Amino acid sequence: MIIAQTTVLLFVPMLPNHAFKVWIFYFTSEIVRFALATYGLYVLKNIEQEDQAKPRPHIDIQISQLNLFKKLLIITIIMTVVITLEDTIIIFFHDSYALDQVHMTNRSISEDILAFIYAGIAIIYLAKDLIKPTFVGTLVKEECAVENTSISKKQEFGYTYNMTSREIEVLMLLLENKSNLEISNELFISMGTVKSHIHNIFIKLDVTRRQDVQKLYSEYHITS
Repeated sequence: MIIAQTTVLLFVPMLPNHAFKVWIFYFTSEIVRFALATYGLYVLKNIEQEDQAKPRPHIDIQISQLNLFKKLLIITIIMTVVITLEDTIIIFFHDSYALDQVHMTNRSISEDILAFIYAGIAIIYLAKDLIKPTFVGTLVKEECAVENTSISKKQEFGYTYNMTSREIEVLMLLLENKSNLEISNELFISMGTVKSHIHNIFIKLDVTRRQDVQKLYSEYHITS
């Protein structure tokens, strides 16, 4: 796609001065943006389907992130169509490319709006990442202060079986009898990822049921 755009742009200067020459110059960029956004939606859809069919432990995309990317790509596709329409109307019906009188109207309003949307979403997304660790850290400290023994024991139990930090988070919710859906919502991870972590926990504990996890932890809590 990029090679095709480059090839077209190389030949654009050879065209006679006309509205079509200017239009094709901008239109190729919009085609590339439209194609990339469409392909992005296709990739995200495949990730969702593959994750549901066969969870992959190394992929940990939050549901909220996935939805954000989808919305951003859909907005990009819609705004690309709007930008193309704006270019077409302005270039062919308002601009003048006569040799004695060249007049080009500012036609970047739609593109400016898309840039503001990108900037706004980026600020919101980054702000959440900056604020969330501090907020979550405060909650964890408060929770630990209330039931320090219970929290530390669960973490110690997980580390004893060489669990990762994320697996310990899932383990702690399992020990609270949380369902897969509740774990997914609380940790902001997909259902497929939850099942994958639980599967890994079962393997490390050498158990096959949630009840066995509870029983094993109870025994560990008593003996330690």
